[in-house]
Amino acid sequence: MANTRTPKPLRLITMNTPKGQEVQIVVEELRLCYEVNVVHMVVDVRTGMQKQPGFLRLNPNGKIPVLIDNNHDAINTIDRPFCVMESGAICRQYLCSRFDTKRVFYFSDPCELSEMEQWVAWGLSTLNPATDECIKSLRHSDQRDDSAVKYLRDEVILAYTDLENHLQSASPLGTRLYLAGNGQGKFSIADMIIWPWINVSHMCGLREMI
Repeated sequence: MANTRTPKPLRLITMNTPKGQEVQIVVEELRLCYEVNVVHMVVDVRTGMQKQPGFLRLNPNGKIPVLIDNNHDAINTIDRPFCVMESGAICRQYLCSRFDTKRVFYFSDPCELSEMEQWVAWGLSTLNPATDECIKSLRHSDQRDDSAVKYLRDEVILAYTDLENHLQSASPLGTRLYLAGNGQGKFSIADMIIWPWINVSHMCGLREMI
C-alpha cells in the first residue's frame, strides 16, 4: 500500500448531501488505497454559514464542498490557504491526479479516460442538476406546480434512460457493471460522482420505477 500522507492533513468541508457525498466517496476510496490523510469538517449549510466572510474567503461561490490543502507554502497566504471548489475539480483534477498514482480509479488509456470524463461531465451537467431541481420542486415549494414537477421528473427519467441504455450496451461479457472502461468497465470517478444522485431517487418519487 502506497503511503501518500501529507505533512498537514487535507481538510474537506462538506455536508451529507449528494453534492457533498461525491467528494466524500472519492476521499474514502483514496484513504483506503493510499492512506491519504483527510479530515472531514461536516457543516450545515441550512444555517447560512457558507455565506459568511470566513467561508467566502475559502470559496467565493459560497457552496460546499471545499477542499483545503495547507501544504502549498508557495501558494498559501495568511488569509487564504490553497482551496479547491467544485466537486468535479476536487475529485478529478486534484485528488486523483495527485494521489491516484496507480490509476486505481482513473484510466491511463486515452479512450477509457475519455469515456470516464464523458460520464462525469454528463453527471455534473445532466443527471445531478435535474435531480436537484426535482427534489427542490417536491420538498421546498410552498406552492407546488404539478406541471413543473412532472416536467422535472420526466427530465430525471430521461437521464436514467440514457444511463440504462449505456449500461445495457453491447459487451462480450454482457451488461456493464461500471460506467467507464473496457468490457464490463471498472469502478472509477464516474461511478462515485453519479451514485449519490441515483441513491436519492426516492426523493423524486422514482424509487418504485427503478
